[in-house]
Amino acid sequence: MNFLFIIPAVLFAQSDSIPKKKLHRSDLSSCGHNFIITPAYNRTKYNSFELSFGRSYSANWNAFLVETFGQYQVGIEVLTNNDKIIYAPKFSAELSVFKIICLSRLNLLYYLNPDGEGSLKYKHEIGLTYRGYVNLNYCTTFNLTNKSYYDLGQGINLQLNLPLGRRKFDRIY
Repeated sequence: MNFLFIIPAVLFAQSDSIPKKKLHRSDLSSCGHNFIITPAYNRTKYNSFELSFGRSYSANWNAFLVETFGQYQVGIEVLTNNDKIIYAPKFSAELSVFKIICLSRLNLLYYLNPDGEGSLKYKHEIGLTYRGYVNLNYCTTFNLTNKSYYDLGQGINLQLNLPLGRRKFDRIY
C-alpha cells in the first residue's frame, strides 16, 4: 500500500531534474536588438549618400521557421548634382526574412536645397541582404510634393548596417 504513495513522490522529485523545453516567445522585448549606424550609397539619376542611426531587431520565429530582421532609423541623405548639394532628412523602416531577402525598406525623405525649395519623397526598396548587415536593394522613388523637383526615379542602393556594440539578446528559440 505504501508503494502507491512512494511512486508519485519519486516521480515528482525527479521532475525538477528533467530539462524543460523553453516556450517560444515572439514579443520584441525578448528578441535580439542593438543600435546601428548605416552608411549607404544610392545610384539613381543622381548620386546620393546616406548616414542613418537607429535600432535593429532580430528573432527566430520557430512557428514559421523564419528568421526575421527589422529596423527603424533616422538620418540624412545628401544628393550631389554638379555644384549643388541637397540635404534630405529621412526616416526609414526595414523588414528582412530568411537571412537573405529584404522584403521591404520604406523611406520618407524631405529634399531641401539651399535656395529653400524642397520636396517630400517616398522611396521603396526591395532586394537582398546578408543577415541584415549588408543590403543590395532596387529602389523606386515617388514624389509626393513638388513633382518636378529632382525626380530620382529608379535605382540601386548599397548599405551597411553596422552594429554599435553587442546585441542585448542573441536570438530566441
